[in-house]
Amino acid sequence: MEVKKHLIVTGTSDISWKDATVKAISEANKTIDLLSGVEILNQSADIEDRKNN
Repeated sequence: MEVKKHLIVTGTSDISWKDATVKAISEANKTIDLLSGVEILNQSADIEDRKNN
């Protein structure tokens, strides 16, 4: 029987969503053995300057 453990990890970055993903995986990999995949469930962004152009 195969058993999988699912974790929720949140990553942030001022550069990109890809950078946030890479950072989150890298950090999780420090304490979790045998990571086998990633699924991006949600992406969001803050709007810093709300001017109408």
